[in-house]
Amino acid sequence: MAEGTSPALKQLQALAFDPARLGLGPHGMILITEIIRAGRGRCWLAVVVLCAAFADIVTHEGADSLPGSGDADSGAHTAFGLSFLTAEERRALDRLRAARNRIVHYNGPAEGLGSTGQDSSHMAAEADTAIAAILPLITLQEMF
Repeated sequence: MAEGTSPALKQLQALAFDPARLGLGPHGMILITEIIRAGRGRCWLAVVVLCAAFADIVTHEGADSLPGSGDADSGAHTAFGLSFLTAEERRALDRLRAARNRIVHYNGPAEGLGSTGQDSSHMAAEADTAIAAILPLITLQEMF
């Protein structure tokens, strides 16, 4: 994702061009804006962490107003955010969470978190993958 021009970042910017079309709450929109800023600024770790936070927000924001959300055992609010995703899209979100955890929870040196040029390209690829993982969640918001 050199110079903020990756296909995933471009698609995210296009989707966020008309925020009203997305139907996201204020927290979700702020995160989208910050992901775009971090991507343009080549802040790869921030992109990964923000994308993971966004995925959590989209799957839970507004859950209290969903049918069945009053029943803690129903799982309605959790299923709603992910139920329309393909298995591969859900796996991408699992990989996103794992990437975020490698950044946030220190367990010793991690690949891509050093200072060499190779590490930078690795983290740029991680950031691009993180953005690509949340694109289906954003696209789903357009449907509703």
